[in-house]
Amino acid sequence: MSTLFIFLPDGSFSQRESKDLASDVARAVNQGLWERYLPFPESDTQAWRAIQLDQRVLIFNPIPNEILDTPKLKVRELQSLQLLSSGHSIAQIAWTMHIQVRTVSAHLARLRRKLNARTTFELIALAVKSGLVDPQYPD
Repeated sequence: MSTLFIFLPDGSFSQRESKDLASDVARAVNQGLWERYLPFPESDTQAWRAIQLDQRVLIFNPIPNEILDTPKLKVRELQSLQLLSSGHSIAQIAWTMHIQVRTVSAHLARLRRKLNARTTFELIALAVKSGLVDPQYPD
């Protein structure tokens, strides 16, 4: 079972559950077989991309949209966000950046406010969708 976070062309956000494995969903969407997972029919003018994060899948239109205004981020905020999107815990981020756990938490809280995200995962989803970060998992 996996959770799908779908960013629709109008800028809205949808969350769905799927019985398929996250890796299967991501592979299918990236191969152009997205009609099973998206809430509307396939379109000739729409392309979709999926990124797997654990048992979650971000599905979005890779064409940049002007709906999401990306605020200016501080370097340390962006570093925290990149590490978080790559699967690091807050404690691992603090250790890697040589800062306190509460400082990382403060960075993430500011980022959630700046990107209007209610949860940490929504923060990651918005950051990936807007191109701020590209999740890379260590081998």
